Amino acid sequence: MQDRQVSIAVDIFIQQILNGLSIASVITLIAIGVTLIFGLTGIINFAHGEFLMIGGIVTWLAVSAGLGFPIAVVLAILAVGLMGYVLERGLFRFTLERPTNGFIVSLGLIVVLQHVVVLCWNPNQKSIPRPLTTVWEVGGVRIASVRVMVILITIAVVALSFRMITASRYGRALRASVEDRDTAALMGIPVRRYITGVFVLGSALAGLGGALLIALFPITPFTGGTMVM
Repeated sequence: MQDRQVSIAVDIFIQQILNGLSIASVITLIAIGVTLIFGLTGIINFAHGEFLMIGGIVTWLAVSAGLGFPIAVVLAILAVGLMGYVLERGLFRFTLERPTNGFIVSLGLIVVLQHVVVLCWNPNQKSIPRPLTTVWEVGGVRIASVRVMVILITIAVVALSFRMITASRYGRALRASVEDRDTAALMGIPVRRYITGVFVLGSALAGLGGALLIALFPITPFTGGTMVM
C-alpha cells in the first residue's frame, strides 16, 4: 500500500514538472526579450507581456481564418516583430537617455494594448484547437505532444539565441554595446540600429511565446500582465 502511494506521488511530481516546463518555456521566451532590451537600453519593458498576448491573438485570428498552426505562428512572429519596430521607432527611441521614461511608457502601453484588444475582439477567452493531440502514457504520467513541442521549440530558440550572442559578429557587437554604448559607437558599431534590432528580436520572440501559449491554454486581453509578472 505504501509503495503504491509513493508511486502515485512520483507520477504526480513528474507530471507537474512536465506541465511546469511547458509554461516555463513560454516565460523563457518573454525573458529573453526583456533581458536583451534592458541590457542594451536600461528600459524595463513591462508591456512585453502584452506583446505575447498580441502574438496569441494573431495566432487565434489566423487559425480562425482557416490557416494552419505553423502559418499562424509565423504570422504572429512577423506581426509582433513589426509592432516592436514601430513602437521602438515611434516611442522608445525618445526615452533612451532617460530609461525611467521608457519604463513609464511601457506601463502606459499595457493599458493601451489591452483596451485595443478588448474593443476589437471583446474581453472573452480566445482559444484554438490543439495543433497536436497525441498523448503518450508512460506509467501514470500523461505526456501531451503539444507540451513537448513547446518545450523543444523553446530549447531550439534558446540555443540559437545563445549561439548568436556568444559566437556571431552581431552578438559580439551587441555585447560590446551592452558594456558601454558610447565606446561601442566610437568604435564604429551602429548602436541605435542594434537597439532597434533588439526590440524587433525581443518582440518577435514574445510573438512566438504567445503563439505557443494559446496552443496550451485559452488567453484573454489580460493574460500578458500575468505572464510577465
